[in-house]
Amino acid sequence: MQQLAPNQQLQQLVNTVLTQVQDAGKAGIAAVIGVLVAFWSASGYTAAFMRASNAVYDVPEGRPVWKTLPIRVGVTAVVGLVLVTSAAIVILTGDLARIVGDKIGLGSAAVTTWNIAKWPVLLVLISLMFAILYWASPNAKTGGFRWVSPGGLFAVLLWLVASAAFALYLANFANYNKTYGTLGGVIAFLVWMWISNIAILLGAELDAELQRGRAIAAGHDPADEPFLQLRDDRKIKPGSEQGLQSRSPMTTTITLNNGVTMPALGLGVFQTPPEQTVAAVQTALEVGYRHIDTAAAYGNEREVGEAIRRSGIDRDDIFIETKVWVTDYGYDQTLHAFDKSARKLGVDRIDLLILHQALPAHFDRTVAAYQALEKLLADGKVRAIGVSNFLPIRLDELTARTDIVPAVNQIELHPYNIRPQSQAANAKHGILTQAWAPIGGIRHYSGSPQTPLTDPVITAIGDQYGKTTAQVMLRWHLQQSRSAIPKSVRAERITENFDVFDFHLTDDELARIDALHIGDTMNPDEMDFLSFDITVPEA
Repeated sequence: MQQLAPNQQLQQLVNTVLTQVQDAGKAGIAAVIGVLVAFWSASGYTAAFMRASNAVYDVPEGRPVWKTLPIRVGVTAVVGLVLVTSAAIVILTGDLARIVGDKIGLGSAAVTTWNIAKWPVLLVLISLMFAILYWASPNAKTGGFRWVSPGGLFAVLLWLVASAAFALYLANFANYNKTYGTLGGVIAFLVWMWISNIAILLGAELDAELQRGRAIAAGHDPADEPFLQLRDDRKIKPGSEQGLQSRSPMTTTITLNNGVTMPALGLGVFQTPPEQTVAAVQTALEVGYRHIDTAAAYGNEREVGEAIRRSGIDRDDIFIETKVWVTDYGYDQTLHAFDKSARKLGVDRIDLLILHQALPAHFDRTVAAYQALEKLLADGKVRAIGVSNFLPIRLDELTARTDIVPAVNQIELHPYNIRPQSQAANAKHGILTQAWAPIGGIRHYSGSPQTPLTDPVITAIGDQYGKTTAQVMLRWHLQQSRSAIPKSVRAERITENFDVFDFHLTDDELARIDALHIGDTMNPDEMDFLSFDITVPEA
């Protein structure tokens, strides 16, 4: 360089240019670091809002850091983009809008339209920002992303009114510059941010209370918190107060006609091989089920009892339901059937014991068996008694010949077979209708070309809530005050079937599902169950 430019002034010029280039590079790095620090500081608001949302929904933070950190960063980035876009919309107005319009070839009419239309666009963007915050922040399953929610709409309107009122106050009554000097503008801006945050939090609180009200209307205990399922509980230590809270059964309950309270949703183990029963029941109990339905004829009562013991959950917190098979009908035989089931289950009391079939050709034996159930109830060995697969005529005959009305009648019931006569007969006697095959799986196994699991009406309803057809059908049962007993051996299905307490079907949607009724079903009175090759072994 010295050989090419020996002149001293030229050398100084070159050195000056090189120094400026180096300084610019350092400034660029400093700018990047500054932007990152500013972004991380802004994400602190998102983190604080996540904690506040958990408090609003009464849920603990169970998401690990590798889950909350991406949410924190992602929400901050999206909200930041929305804010920048909103600011640009506000700035691009009046003379500036006309200048930009002229530069890109837009006429005055287009600019005037923009000056009017930008305000609804701005409201949509603000609503979107609130919707993202409300959806992503709490560790609770709130029912999927919603562009507009009552809380979001309330927050936007409240924010607009509060902002206008604060602006009026600043313009006519306050003098922040006199009080705070050069910091007056900063203080006023911080107060406005505080007002905005209050509006956002009140919107979240409104959404949470509406969710809570729907849960209570569906039968959730008002004193049982949380009222929504957690998105994640891996961060919560087992045995801690938060852990016990997060593991509390997120289920509705039904009070039977004798005052006994029963979880409305249970896991059924029909056709579950004994070698798979322990794992299935354990999974269900871990998810939150507290009602297990088995039967002597299923051959897996022993495994149900083993799973309950392994769970570590207090026996009194689990509702056990089982059934007496027809070969054990008769007064003494049924008393002994209780002993066999209780020993296999490893309990001294069964919560709900029911007769498996009506057995009309030998109904005297059925009546004697039910009278044995009445004796077991009087002795405190069972908490409630009932029947299964009893048609209306059989209920009338049984109640006429016995003293205690059954608490439950478990029948096949799903959208393609809503059993209106049986439901009406149960209601007439004050008997709870409990659905087996509640999602219509029996039609799939029987080779029927039609199954509710693929029905387009139920599928469309599920799409609105981000739910499967099975979840929609289970919710349909619960909202119509029925008990439902879905079955599965797959952990993901067991979990999915329990995730039905964070959405609410409308009356119209319930009616649309009711209208799917076809009505074909097997007639249990036409089947000779004594001819089945089922013998219940001793314990």
